[in-house]
Amino acid sequence: MNLGEIFRSISNFLSVESLERFFNFVLPSLLLILTAYITFKLNDNANKRELVFQEKKEAYIGILEAYKEVARISKTRDHYDLWSVDEGSNGYSIQDQIKAQEDFDYWAIRCKLVGSQEVNEHIELLTDTESNSDERAALNNLHNAIRKDLQVD
Repeated sequence: MNLGEIFRSISNFLSVESLERFFNFVLPSLLLILTAYITFKLNDNANKRELVFQEKKEAYIGILEAYKEVARISKTRDHYDLWSVDEGSNGYSIQDQIKAQEDFDYWAIRCKLVGSQEVNEHIELLTDTESNSDERAALNNLHNAIRKDLQVD
């Protein structure tokens, strides 16, 4: 193929009719496909964010309700020990106390799966409290970390 044939090929390719066909049919189709793809990706990202939010919310509500049950059972004792199991002296059976702690552990694991590192650190601190005032501070810090993670200020 010589130089003249190359220029003729290019000029045929760039003819007015081929350019007109490109701008009237091909370009709008490409733009439509691109718009549909962008819309799909944006909706997909929004759906994923909503799913993550719902999973976190469920886990956080679960851990707080389980904590409330453990605290309710432990508050009936004469001494402070949130995580110990007493032999029915507080009006609750050992099975009730163990179930409450198992529920808390279940929700703590769910939080580890979907929660932020900060929330999980505060859950750990809550379980390590040694006094009533430490417990209140740890619970307050947990609430703040949950609000921050869910972005509900």
